[in-house]
Amino acid sequence: MAEWFALVTFEEHGAPAAGTLIRDKIIPLDAGYSHFQRQARAPALMDRGASSTVLNLLRHYPDSFDRLGAMADFFARAGGDLQQLALDPASVRLLAPVLNPAKMLFAGANYTDHVEEMKAPPVDKTKAKPYFFPKTNNCLVGPYEPITFSTVLSLNRL
Repeated sequence: MAEWFALVTFEEHGAPAAGTLIRDKIIPLDAGYSHFQRQARAPALMDRGASSTVLNLLRHYPDSFDRLGAMADFFARAGGDLQQLALDPASVRLLAPVLNPAKMLFAGANYTDHVEEMKAPPVDKTKAKPYFFPKTNNCLVGPYEPITFSTVLSLNRL
């Protein structure tokens, strides 16, 4: 069974950086995959010239996910190597996973907590027609980031 991992974007030295969350630790993608590639003689993560961002990883799916899965398995087995590169998620500022997407569509039925908050009946996803709604990319914030009044104002100007 493959090791579970998630993609994250976090702030590193004042700039956004891609990472993988493996076993409750963030592995910076550039350093982590380079280490894995040297140790396991793995192929390159992406074509030369493609920057390591979550958006580029999604663009290179499924190859990038197969390779990241192999890296997650490697770090899960090699425990000690993981500690050299691992960052505690509480020690970094997490950003929105995908920065500056061109288009965002959300499926309303996926927000079951919101349906419960509105005291609406539960949605039977097997019978409901999908309900999608757009959002603009200027409304993105990272986890635990406050939604500021200036964010709300910029949304109201659209």
